[in-house]
Amino acid sequence: MMRAGASADSLSFLGAYGCIAGVLLLTVDIEGFVRPCSHLGLRVCRVEDLPAVWAKPELWGGFRDRRPTFSGKCSSCDVAELCRGGCAAVKFWRGLSFSDPDPDLYCAGDLCTCDTIQS
Repeated sequence: MMRAGASADSLSFLGAYGCIAGVLLLTVDIEGFVRPCSHLGLRVCRVEDLPAVWAKPELWGGFRDRRPTFSGKCSSCDVAELCRGGCAAVKFWRGLSFSDPDPDLYCAGDLCTCDTIQS
């Protein structure tokens, strides 16, 4: 057994990941626009050179660097980097900021308050 607090490592071990839009995932819509996620109504740019688009940090910064701007309970959460505050699409469609906690999310920090995890 290994001791686990509310940490990104313990959630990663369990295979728990939060929103990966624009971080590990992108989508190309039928009109050739790159989107961070198929559920988001945001278009980043048209596909010309997909590897070059993926490598431009200025296009993805808001998705890749959310931690410094987390608000509410996510701002002090130890697992926020992994959970990423929940689903960006839920926040988008509810008119919330991407830095706000996902209102439908059961907090990953609360899930990882167990004393032990069996390996």
